[in-house]
Amino acid sequence: MEALKRGHLYRLTYRLQSGNGRWYKYEATMTYLGRASQTKDTLWNLRPIAGTQMLPAEAILAAEDLGASGMRDDHRHRAKKSLGSIPKPE
Repeated sequence: MEALKRGHLYRLTYRLQSGNGRWYKYEATMTYLGRASQTKDTLWNLRPIAGTQMLPAEAILAAEDLGASGMRDDHRHRAKKSLGSIPKPE
């Protein structure tokens, strides 16, 4: 995956572990804000649907750059949708 550009909109595919220990793949469209200062997490804007989101960098499976973002008012933001369960990452 190439370097993410601050202020750009991305269609992301990522994985997260649920509370029951299973792993799921998700897709969302959010604006990249940068890295969290204390961790290696990435920060994403999902306004007006939701606030700032944090994702571990290693959770991101694919990131399609959709160009410059309108930031908090970007009508292209899309909340996460599940793409189903996946095997436990190694």
